[in-house]
Amino acid sequence: MKIRLKFYSYSAQLVQSSLDQMAQIASQTAQVSKVCLPTKRKIFCVLRSPHVNKDSREHFEIRIHRRLLELKNASAATIDALMKVDLAYGVEVEIQQA
Repeated sequence: MKIRLKFYSYSAQLVQSSLDQMAQIASQTAQVSKVCLPTKRKIFCVLRSPHVNKDSREHFEIRIHRRLLELKNASAATIDALMKVDLAYGVEVEIQQA
């Protein structure tokens, strides 16, 4: 069975530490491969002045860091062990079966 875990967060350190933690647990019973996915950037342009000076603007950005963990030959015990792991706040995990 092949399982893909996608990690999303605004912090690169949180994503990497969560990925390493899950990979360490899964490597005991399955083949593990780590993939760095491209970072998404959302840029917002805002006028500095509420009334005039349209030429004066500020730019803000949000970066969404993403990682992928692929598990090959994962057993039910591996999946149960991964479900019990407490991840850091701010990290979202999406699980897909391929």
